[in-house]
Amino acid sequence: MAWNEPGNSGDKDKDPWGKQRGEQGPPDLDEIVKNLQRKFRGLFGGRGGGGGSGRGGAGGFGGVIGVLVALLVIWAVYSSVYILNERQNGVVLRFGKYVTTIQPGFNLRLPYPIETVNIVDVQTIQSFTVGQGTNEALMLTKDKNIVDIEYVVQFQVSDAKKFVLNTKDPVVSLEQATQTAVREMVGQNDMDYVQTQGRSEFAIKSKERIQQILERYNTGLTVTNFNMQKAQPPRQVIPAYEEVNAAQQDKEAEINKAEAFANTIIPKAEGQADQIRVQAEQYKQTLIARATGDADRFKQLLAQYEKAPAVTRERLYLETMQEVISRSKKVLVDIKKGNNLLYLPLDKIASNPTRDNETNSSTSGKQADGTTSHQTPDMTSDTLRSRGRGGN
Repeated sequence: MAWNEPGNSGDKDKDPWGKQRGEQGPPDLDEIVKNLQRKFRGLFGGRGGGGGSGRGGAGGFGGVIGVLVALLVIWAVYSSVYILNERQNGVVLRFGKYVTTIQPGFNLRLPYPIETVNIVDVQTIQSFTVGQGTNEALMLTKDKNIVDIEYVVQFQVSDAKKFVLNTKDPVVSLEQATQTAVREMVGQNDMDYVQTQGRSEFAIKSKERIQQILERYNTGLTVTNFNMQKAQPPRQVIPAYEEVNAAQQDKEAEINKAEAFANTIIPKAEGQADQIRVQAEQYKQTLIARATGDADRFKQLLAQYEKAPAVTRERLYLETMQEVISRSKKVLVDIKKGNNLLYLPLDKIASNPTRDNETNSSTSGKQADGTTSHQTPDMTSDTLRSRGRGGN
């Protein structure tokens, strides 16, 4: 039942806060606001609602001024003292003009805004990457091919003063300088050079070119490393380009195979040529020596012939016939003024020496007994010589 409902006579002396009449209840909000307003006016010399004097108001105003001054002093001291770690440098500006560059440690400055300090990290290696597939990565080569490049640039602040004062945004300037240098290097070389054997040299030259541009702009940045991670055609033409690469690899393989075959054949041919030259030289020397010997022999024969022509002629003839007959297996002797043809089977005679000896022995034995036997006429050398020349 509510406290003020009819018939609840026992609760008429109670308020909603559960207290008896005459007891102190919670403060009134209006009263609280009025008290705050009186105190606030009293701080600035006004009279409070409680009949305060003017001397009390003046004292309140002086207290506020003291508090403000103390706060201002604390703020000035706080803003004038700062500490730089070992990785930082500070560029001090006084009314916007450069004063000095401070080193790591405990430092003081004039309060803001008289002096400001721009703190720069001069040891941290920073980097940015230009990835493949972006407009910045598509570049035109010397042979009018488009190459898609991915590279990473690492840099750090080398001069804090130049970094703060000379350019509005040094990092953006670095990115633009990198684009300029890389496009310049790509445009001066063929696609094969950029992709294969020239990548390391390309990275070195690109780094040097970027640093030249940064020094010309006085950005205060130093490029520590330039790494070209990928260089390939755009994705749309990769299959066709792979076919071209495969054909070039086949070409290189055939060239290498041909060079290997040439390296095998050429030394062998050169060796054979040297051998033929040596044999020819030996044959030449043999012929010369033989011709020289024949000439000397002829001169000696000429001298003997001039002394005894008939004897020399006879000897030459016999020697010639001996040489000719020694190479023959059969000899036919035609006897003039007769119908007999003498046949000498030299090959049979040479192959059966035992039988010839037996025949000769039997013939000699019959002669010793006084029997008659038919013998082949003895063809002496004089007879052969006379008949060969037409004698009887």
